[in-house]
Amino acid sequence: MGAVLRYAVPNGRLFEGALELLRRRGVWSGEWTDERMLYQRCGDVVVYRVKPMDVPMYVAAGAADFAVVGGDVLAETMGDATLGEGLGFGRCRLVLAGPRDVQMAKPGGALLVATRYPQWTKRLLRPMYPELQVVVLHGGVELAPAAGIADGIVDVAETGETIRRHDLVETVVLERTEARLVTARELLSASPGRRPLHAAALA
Repeated sequence: MGAVLRYAVPNGRLFEGALELLRRRGVWSGEWTDERMLYQRCGDVVVYRVKPMDVPMYVAAGAADFAVVGGDVLAETMGDATLGEGLGFGRCRLVLAGPRDVQMAKPGGALLVATRYPQWTKRLLRPMYPELQVVVLHGGVELAPAAGIADGIVDVAETGETIRRHDLVETVVLERTEARLVTARELLSASPGRRPLHAAALA
């Protein structure tokens, strides 16, 4: 029996696409038979099913050799939404959105936004809004303007339906991403100048 290859894949919206990719490439021939299981082995391949934001850390800690990861996660954790091979699914866009009846601050002014992606947001918006302030929320960011927490939101959107349902309007698309296949070598050599990811994983 050969060496075991370990893949980390995100649960949620990218999970089925990730498994289908592995099947199509002849890596994985099994079925995920138990939704409660967090890993399965098929032949010489082990697949870990983890939280999307945790995927890079599994690779960094040496627990996975390859990872299917959202471009949004790469942008937030590694500063590079284009790292690795683009897979053609899981496409989304990072948007700035605000209430339909409220004028958002013009570029150059102050802006207060809520987001799940603080590092990505600061990197893309601060050049336009030097006085940008970011409120970090872990879900339900569309509520922030109505609750008075922020002027607007920065979030990922696929169809934009959730944003429209909360009476918000997209004002600008900041970046477009898709699911990507990355290796341990790529992740560990990315983002020169910042603390090594493997060191952060073991802190």
